[in-house]
Amino acid sequence: MSNIINLVRNDSKIIIEPYQNRYDVDISSEKRLLADRSALEILRYLSSEEYSKKFVSHVFQYKIRKLSGLVSSFRTFFRCVLHDPIKLCCSPQYGTALWAETLGFFETPNKVLVDTPEYFFEDYVLETTTFVRFHTDYYYNHLFNANFRIMLARNCIKELLIVGQEHNQIHLVSNAITCAIQLQCFQ
Repeated sequence: MSNIINLVRNDSKIIIEPYQNRYDVDISSEKRLLADRSALEILRYLSSEEYSKKFVSHVFQYKIRKLSGLVSSFRTFFRCVLHDPIKLCCSPQYGTALWAETLGFFETPNKVLVDTPEYFFEDYVLETTTFVRFHTDYYYNHLFNANFRIMLARNCIKELLIVGQEHNQIHLVSNAITCAIQLQCFQ
């Protein structure tokens, strides 16, 4: 990798951008079939209750005990889950994200994503100051359809209600979820 930064000239200014490149790998049909199976395994995990529990605790760990902004937080969360485009991103350093810009990075769901990213991602971005790598163009984003969104939303609502019950705030959490979803419907 001789180029680790991109220099862009724009109106006599030089802008330094992260280095972006595409994988130039010819993947055999056998390895492609293995990648397809792994992608379905990743999808099953991402739509599981186990993942939803970890996902909800990660996203709301600092907001769930605060009453201010709870409905707004739930509204942002459900907007992402139900409407925003899903782009699976992966970073060996930070984990994975379905909505990297809004909800941030999280755990790595499958070791195979980190070990063989060229089977799952078309390109990568290398941050030049920290040398953090991000894989952004996932081949299997089409698998995240409406059924996946509904299952993820259902599992997350269930987990949010469980957390509300554990903190003796089941009615508050239930009403906040209802309001957030209604606000999404009238948007």
